[in-house]
Amino acid sequence: SSEACRLPADVVVESLAVFDERFDRLWQRQVSRFGVIGERTGDYLSWRFSQCPDIKYEIFTLTRRDELLGYVVWYRADGAVCIADMLAGEDSTALLLSEFTRLARRRKATAIRLPCFGPPDFYRQLQAAGFSRRKDSCAVLVRMSALADDWYLTMADHDTDV
Repeated sequence: SSEACRLPADVVVESLAVFDERFDRLWQRQVSRFGVIGERTGDYLSWRFSQCPDIKYEIFTLTRRDELLGYVVWYRADGAVCIADMLAGEDSTALLLSEFTRLARRRKATAIRLPCFGPPDFYRQLQAAGFSRRKDSCAVLVRMSALADDWYLTMADHDTDV
């Protein structure tokens, strides 16, 4: 509901220039949620996205009292906003998606794309936020359904953007 996704007074939306130590703390809080997930420390994210010569990535965050609740790493492509990576606590994902969608609308994006491989709960949160699954030609993995329900992979887990 829109009430559930209203920005609380103590939560701040920020666009950051660097991945700082708050990303390390978020990573430590979230890593145990998933059976398979690639590293999401500040150093790794900086290497993967800030130092990328091919794409200019931007960092969108939600913080509360200087603690990172969640982030989206994104870029523009052909009028769309493409989410390369995102991570948030389960209780912050809906708010992060809601606020990021507002940003995309302000930027007049034609679509928001999020190539990912995640657990069923994550897909339910995406659908609740208005996202829908689309078929594309990008085959990533063969998934053995019962064993892969807690996998979380995004473009952060690719070693290339091409």
